[in-house]
Amino acid sequence: MKHQNRHRGRYFITGDYTALKFMIASAVFGWIIMNLNWAKLIPARADLAWPVNSDMKLVEIEKRVEVPVAVYTARPVLDVVDYIWLKESTRGKNNVPGSLADICEKQGKTNEYGYGGMALKICFDDKKEARALVLLWVEQHLEEYNGSVAKVLCHYNIGHAITTCPYAQGFN
Repeated sequence: MKHQNRHRGRYFITGDYTALKFMIASAVFGWIIMNLNWAKLIPARADLAWPVNSDMKLVEIEKRVEVPVAVYTARPVLDVVDYIWLKESTRGKNNVPGSLADICEKQGKTNEYGYGGMALKICFDDKKEARALVLLWVEQHLEEYNGSVAKVLCHYNIGHAITTCPYAQGFN
């Protein structure tokens, strides 16, 4: 309810400031939503969102993959695969205890690309086999997503082809 008060010979409207309060609250809420770091709220890997099952079995690949020579010459594909290798294991240098690379190394195998994630725990006999399979996967998905490297990297990391994610932000 609005009232008119006389102050020093002038009339002032005082009282209900609900509309002003609502406008200020809306502006503050909007600023918070726009400046919130959504990347910290989204899990970095989809396989971490579910509880880990302690009686998981290791999956071994029996089938050898033949990769066409054209895959090795495609520069964008090689750049994406090298970026995945860098992000997953710092090009084979970052062997964190309990990581997929560590699990495979204990079996005398390798997986420095994080292929299959911790859910499947796929290990390869040698690095060439792992790289060939990742090259093939990247090439197929680059074609599927019309050359969108960000979608390919996000799909590789979290399993969903979204336009941007923290994993893909460092790729040049």
